[in-house]
Amino acid sequence: MTFEELMETQAMRRFIVILIAMGGIVAVAAVGLVLKLLSIEGASNLMIVGFSTLAVSTLFLNVLFPYKVKDDNMAFNMEMEPIWNFSMRITGMSLTTLLIGVLFRLMHWPSSKTLLLIGAVALGASGLAWIYYRIQRNHF
Repeated sequence: MTFEELMETQAMRRFIVILIAMGGIVAVAAVGLVLKLLSIEGASNLMIVGFSTLAVSTLFLNVLFPYKVKDDNMAFNMEMEPIWNFSMRITGMSLTTLLIGVLFRLMHWPSSKTLLLIGAVALGASGLAWIYYRIQRNHF
């Protein structure tokens, strides 16, 4: 499949739209962070909107959408691997918790350390589970 054929597929168009939307959300959060560092009024609201939207979209994309990836270069079909889907969903939930923890930390709200700790431990555990799974499948 050539690059032009790949760009014409519906899945690639959907991926590009999601990528552009996520980039816009990250830009809003980054602008809010810069304005907060400069102590400009209204920056907190922009940060709250940016980080909350990023966390919700990360949760939505990783947890609610099932992974349907079938690649000729891969020796397995992710759609048929329930452990892979479960690991990706745990990763999405831990990333969401981590993003909310970062927002709480930047806004100096209580319970930020707890959220950061839970998100980091869950993300590390899902990363270790992914490595273990790949070693068991001999994909390294």
